[in-house]
Amino acid sequence: MIKFFRNIRRKLLDEGNLKRYLIYAFGEILLVMIGILLALQVNNWNEERKDRRLEKEYIARLKGEMLKNLEGSTNQILYSSFQVANVDKLLSALSVDTVYSNPEPLAVAIEHVGWLNPVQYVNDVWNELINNGNIRLLKNDSLRDNLTSYHSEVLVVLNNNEEWHINNLGYRRLTGDVLDPQIREQIALKLVPIQYEGHLTNLPTQQYLVNKLKALEGLNGYLADIKMGQRTNILMFEGLIDKIEETIKICDQELKK
Repeated sequence: MIKFFRNIRRKLLDEGNLKRYLIYAFGEILLVMIGILLALQVNNWNEERKDRRLEKEYIARLKGEMLKNLEGSTNQILYSSFQVANVDKLLSALSVDTVYSNPEPLAVAIEHVGWLNPVQYVNDVWNELINNGNIRLLKNDSLRDNLTSYHSEVLVVLNNNEEWHINNLGYRRLTGDVLDPQIREQIALKLVPIQYEGHLTNLPTQQYLVNKLKALEGLNGYLADIKMGQRTNILMFEGLIDKIEETIKICDQELKK
């Protein structure tokens, strides 16, 4: 092709027709420019296709990540609700207004209120997007804004949980001798963060447990702080779940495009 154009230029020069040569040269330059522009456009199309394919891969992975966080947030609400219920059992028993026919729920409450439940938070894909700059691939502004807002709010929840756990640890140190070690072991073997499934043996009476609890200075303060922290935790995770569900909805819409 280059040889063909060269021959045409040589022929025009040999004929001495400068005007025709200049017109031809301009046309040749224009043709080359058009070819370059077309090549650039094709390259841009290819890059755009690659970006959109990579974007969908990231969105699918983000959806999977948010589904895991949805499960973790739901479990946090169940855990906090269970712990609030156990705090209420203790406060009710200490008020002497409530007498349980079976001291087992009270014993479980005494043990469980001191437990911690770390937040299960998955953010590997999000960190990857931020660190490698591929966050630019997410063209949907609502999706990007939702993710940014969600991960910022989770950091607040994590910080709050660290502070609230101090109350659980303080309570645990305070009440460590209320239950016999063997009873505590029985409870631990059958107690999961959100429920208790088992049957305790050789339990002391409710009055015995209540008397030991009343002898502990500062117990009511710990119970009040734990209950307040867990109730706040429930509200915060309910807000996170709303954000997660909205983000998953947007992910589904983007994946269908």
